[in-house]
Amino acid sequence: MANRNNFPLLTQPYRLPNGILLKNRVEAAPSTLHFLQGGDDWPNDAQLVNFANRAKGGAGIVVVAGPMPFARDADRSIGHFADKWDTNSPLIQNSLAMVTDIIHSYNSKALVRFDMDNMMPGYDVSKGVEAFWVEGIGAEKRISDKEATIEMMEETAEKYAEECLKFKTEMGFDGVWIHMAYRFSFFARCLSPLTNKRTDKYGGSLENRFRYPLLVCEKIKQKCGKRFIVEISVTGSEECEGGTTLDDTVKFAKAAEGLVDIMMIKAPQIDIAHPTQFDEETPWLYMSEYIKKSAPNVCISTSGGMFYPETCENVLKENKADMIAMARSFISNENYMDMIREGRLDDIRPCLRCQKCHIQSNENCWVSMCSVNPRIGIQHVTEHLIAEPGSRRKVAVIGGGPAGMQAALYSAERGHDVTLYEKEKELGGLLNATTGVDIKWTLQDFKKYMIHQVGKSNIRVKLGCAPDPEDLKREGYDVVIAAVGAKPSVPPIPGADGDNVIPATEAFHKEPSLPKDLVMIGGGEIGTETAIYLARRGHNVTILEMRDMIAKDSAPLHYRAMFREEWEKCETLYPIVNAAVTSINKNSVSYRTIDGEERSVPADMVLLSAGMTPLQDEALKYADCGDYFYMIGDCETPANIQRGLRKAYLITGKF
Repeated sequence: MANRNNFPLLTQPYRLPNGILLKNRVEAAPSTLHFLQGGDDWPNDAQLVNFANRAKGGAGIVVVAGPMPFARDADRSIGHFADKWDTNSPLIQNSLAMVTDIIHSYNSKALVRFDMDNMMPGYDVSKGVEAFWVEGIGAEKRISDKEATIEMMEETAEKYAEECLKFKTEMGFDGVWIHMAYRFSFFARCLSPLTNKRTDKYGGSLENRFRYPLLVCEKIKQKCGKRFIVEISVTGSEECEGGTTLDDTVKFAKAAEGLVDIMMIKAPQIDIAHPTQFDEETPWLYMSEYIKKSAPNVCISTSGGMFYPETCENVLKENKADMIAMARSFISNENYMDMIREGRLDDIRPCLRCQKCHIQSNENCWVSMCSVNPRIGIQHVTEHLIAEPGSRRKVAVIGGGPAGMQAALYSAERGHDVTLYEKEKELGGLLNATTGVDIKWTLQDFKKYMIHQVGKSNIRVKLGCAPDPEDLKREGYDVVIAAVGAKPSVPPIPGADGDNVIPATEAFHKEPSLPKDLVMIGGGEIGTETAIYLARRGHNVTILEMRDMIAKDSAPLHYRAMFREEWEKCETLYPIVNAAVTSINKNSVSYRTIDGEERSVPADMVLLSAGMTPLQDEALKYADCGDYFYMIGDCETPANIQRGLRKAYLITGKF
């Protein structure tokens, strides 16, 4: 076990300016999986386990998002926070007290997030100013024609503080987390000159815009005491003309001393606050660093891409922040901090930054999930799904892609004798198609992680070996798991078998030899990513997509907006939707528009991204090679990494 002092600042206790001692400097930021709450009006077992596991996994602070001081219907179009928890009800109070009690049992602090907006329904800081919102399902522009009066605001400030006291005394919360970022909440709209157009004492000058948020913080401290933690999230800089600047936020931080215990620094907008694989590792860290060095007496928490322990430790060491806020780290790794303390850094599962923990896509069913952690979404019922390991069995796994490697790993962890067969000379399956591709760096991190896990296990790995069924029978396997994958589909289009046509999966490695004008048939997430890669390297790429939007299978919340920005920045990428390809010719591709018009685009080479065909027949060759036979991954039904890993987890949990 490595010495925990490799990460002393990250792992050891830290005292806030108000004297409260935290077990470490890491906080689990307010986040819940979409739809994890279901239709229940109380914190159900899924939510309780979700928040408890963040404390169990080592977070010094766990922010519980969802409680409201009154009942209302949750926004099921987005289905994010469980905002039907009416905390006036003793039953809800009891349920939340159970949540905080469990969090406290792991020596973590519990903060509650609830917003003021619904305490003044229909009223805004200033009337007639458009509210910032997110791209996603059901998202609409919001403009209020009613401006809150001074009396209304000050009365609500008292009520907000009273609710904080109730959360403290009735439900055991240690503090409150207040959303003041992105011009999103009432508080945030007070701070921004773009949304605060008031002419009274709560508007106009910088100091006046600070006045109301600080009044609320002061009321909370008066009612709940100095040691009740007040954490706020603020946009470091809005990075647009007329918006809040970093220097403005520095002045706000200094004005907040003694009233705000932690200031979490956020990105200019809510979508880009969730970095993707198109971003650098920590794109918004410069904001925290600037504010911390300019306002040294304020506890600054940094967020956005904080995942790798070495990065987090260096941020603290270099005084760029006092605390680290993260959400996806605790989703992809339930025991994230424990692995850091134990020196098991190579056991930390890389996050793909795919944002599918929000909502998978516009076309898939909405499953609470994580692409790399198959337990997410079913943590509260795994005891019913995963059996105790049975007698030691001899297991063969055929196929070394993500699903096959995961099945082999779980089988070995459960004490079985496992052999993993892979017909190629290296593990990774289709992930190998993106080796060395810059926009696939998170996927490659995950592939390296999986291969390393297999390498340090007691799994026997046979590379360059597609086993003969008769040989498997002679080996006497008890369990045979086929994970032989899928091959690119060739649609029934005239010319699709031509010499000028290749699968999109080959495009990354063949890019230097590809001609100038390319046509991508199929504009799903994979096809669009490939087109971006090629366009960035100087190719003219036309995407022909038969559906009404490209990348329809990408995550719609906190991802698609950034994804769209990436393809729109490519001057030589031309998406065409509602386009049904009718033929592939020597130098062009013909297609039919939604209106029935026949058109064509020039093409020196055509790339096919029209889905995958499962290798079911290849898998079924092994159906009678063991007492039990299972098919997982793309050879059964082409899906995604998440689906393959979850099947591997649940199937191996049977024996």
